[in-house]
Amino acid sequence: MPCSRDPDPRGAPSKSHYYVPVGQGVTALVMAAGYGYTDMVRELLARGADPYAQTTDGTTALAAAVGGVPDIDRFTICSCQTGTVKALLEKAPDLKLNSDWWGRSALWFARLGNCGEVLDLVEKRSL
Repeated sequence: MPCSRDPDPRGAPSKSHYYVPVGQGVTALVMAAGYGYTDMVRELLARGADPYAQTTDGTTALAAAVGGVPDIDRFTICSCQTGTVKALLEKAPDLKLNSDWWGRSALWFARLGNCGEVLDLVEKRSL
């Protein structure tokens, strides 16, 4: 799917650029969150990325940040991406992990990685 890169008057890509799915509904926000790129997550959120969006199979940016991703380019499973989780929750304080496979897996990987602060942030509000 081609993405629109019509600049706004300040020269930044248009807001629509940040909603373009990469594949199966995977957005730039989900990818940045899964990789633990906190600054990029903050920038995408500031430009209108939806922290509640889900991929076609149900994963979310929060689940990707909490559990990490098994990507060959950047393997972040069990990485305790506290800053990224905080950035998502600052923008959307009512954001929760889903009670589906993705949400439960994210919690499992966070527990496996001894990510106590991440677990404290999400377990009170999720599942």
